Amino acid sequence: MYSIFSFRQSSAYALRSLTKPSRSLSSLSHLTPAELNLYIQHLDRKDRIPRQPVAQGCPVPFFFQPQIYDPKSSTWLALDKNDSGGLERGRVLKLASWNIDWCSPGPAARASAALGHLSELFGETADPLVVMLQEVRQESLQVILGNPWVQRNFLVSNVSPPESEYTNIPGDSFILRRLDWQAAPDFTLMMISRPLAITDCFRVPFVSTMGRDALVVDIPILNPGGQTRSIECLRLCTTHLESLWPGKAYRPGQLALISALLKGTLAMNSKIIAGVVGGDMNAIDGTEHDFHKAGDVDMKDVWEDVPAPSVPARKPFQKDLTDGRARGNTWGYQSKAKRNGKRMDKFFYTGLLKAVALGEAQDVTGRFGRIGMGLKTEVEAWEWQTKKVSIARGKLKEKPQVEYLSDGVVARLQDSTMLEDMACKKVGMWVSDHFGITVGIKVLWSSKRLRLHVWLSPPFRKLSCGVRMEFCRILQTFLV
Repeated sequence: MYSIFSFRQSSAYALRSLTKPSRSLSSLSHLTPAELNLYIQHLDRKDRIPRQPVAQGCPVPFFFQPQIYDPKSSTWLALDKNDSGGLERGRVLKLASWNIDWCSPGPAARASAALGHLSELFGETADPLVVMLQEVRQESLQVILGNPWVQRNFLVSNVSPPESEYTNIPGDSFILRRLDWQAAPDFTLMMISRPLAITDCFRVPFVSTMGRDALVVDIPILNPGGQTRSIECLRLCTTHLESLWPGKAYRPGQLALISALLKGTLAMNSKIIAGVVGGDMNAIDGTEHDFHKAGDVDMKDVWEDVPAPSVPARKPFQKDLTDGRARGNTWGYQSKAKRNGKRMDKFFYTGLLKAVALGEAQDVTGRFGRIGMGLKTEVEAWEWQTKKVSIARGKLKEKPQVEYLSDGVVARLQDSTMLEDMACKKVGMWVSDHFGITVGIKVLWSSKRLRLHVWLSPPFRKLSCGVRMEFCRILQTFLV
């Protein structure tokens, strides 16, 4: 996620905001504007240098209860863990993951438009659906909790933002609170179809400078007919890995921790037989598309299940009208700035699973679908007339441009001169700078469990062993 008020600042804003002396220079006052701009670019390039990988350590879960909407009291209530629901083995579970952009103006209006888009695509379906959201903030959370479609059809993982984690260190006459993990303004959330039920729900904080974590839910697997539960569970996870170039040192370790979770680490009273993670993997560098193949990760990428189509040839300066479909790109097309498209958002999976394509997606490549493409809505934003600073052939150039800022950003501004030049207007805004992604998954039978089921089922008991064995072989081939 890029923002003019985060890491990748515009040059004009950087020139105003850079007031502290650099570690390399004792003072910046003697630099001309052009020299200062070049120095800022130099610091930016230094931040792109890969750092040493950051270890994540042992996962520490923080459990909480998912919530279900009660129409009688018009409130969200804690879900009863003894609910008998679950996912029937072999049935398709629909997954959608979407980074809904926390820092652009109008988070409430954009969240409402995103939910409208999802409900239009998936409708009041009886098929189980899980929606994984990243970059949710307080304003968008309130819209989600108040949305009738959500209230009728889903459980939600949480109804409040995650809180910072502390360790109390007692002293002789005081208690020192050590900050272990600091929550960020944006967070992840899952919406789970009501019939699925949840056995466990928890967060695992990462070693992170941005308050990132893994949100995990365990869904019980139902035996055929949906009458009885097995002790087996499907584990679902959503995450937003560390952002930007400096975050590359964190992302491999964060993904390895997720892999361990999906393979059964921290399983409570059930056996994890399969797992899926969907989210914003922030794969900025092309080499990061192989992170899931590392020995300590070892997961499958849905995008790679089917060979990708060849990238169509384009003439110089010809626009890609497919928005990077042949590359599976999900970011870089829905923002004012011109950016290279990237495949930021992904689904990884492990265990007894099969991925299938979903027809609800706006476009599908292999088994990987994309949604939220070309989606805009009207929001209120503060218009700021500014100038884009660039250097061409050693000369400083300024080009007028317009920025639209959110209420939160404007509230933090201290420069009264800037405030005088701003006006609040209604503008059309992309719902998110990311496309959402979709896939369907089915939990498969293990060979041993399939044979046992066929052996003990009343319709097959009268058949010979040889016939039952052959039926198992054919059925297993069909399921895979």
